[in-house]
Amino acid sequence: MGADGDKAVPTKGLLDFLDTKFGFWLATTVLIAVWTSGYTALDRYLHKEDAEKLRTAEAARRDMDAVLKVVPLLFAPESGQQDLGVKLLLSLRDKKAIEEDSLALVKAVLDERVTAGSGSGASESERRQAATILKAEDSARVA
Repeated sequence: MGADGDKAVPTKGLLDFLDTKFGFWLATTVLIAVWTSGYTALDRYLHKEDAEKLRTAEAARRDMDAVLKVVPLLFAPESGQQDLGVKLLLSLRDKKAIEEDSLALVKAVLDERVTAGSGSGASESERRQAATILKAEDSARVA
């Protein structure tokens, strides 16, 4: 056969393959996969703002949950729990592991604990907390 005849054979072979049950199944499966991928990408693109708002809301909820669990440790009767609360809040703040809004709340709580521990009528545990906070802040500044 000539050069033109050789090129026509693979096309006919492909059409014959697609005409079989397996070829039809394979072709439809590939088309469905391509269509589904395209639709998913388009849907993600169209709803990216909603997804971002949802991620932001989830991050804020997670931050508040963490802060609400740690802050009561500052007022626990045992000094070990108080120290743990201080260290956890300082760690969250230093690593910026929480959003800015929650970070302002943590800073306000720590500032209040330093103020309470610096007063003349402060208890021993309040003084210890204030000293722990100030020591951690000083070591962070030195580092």
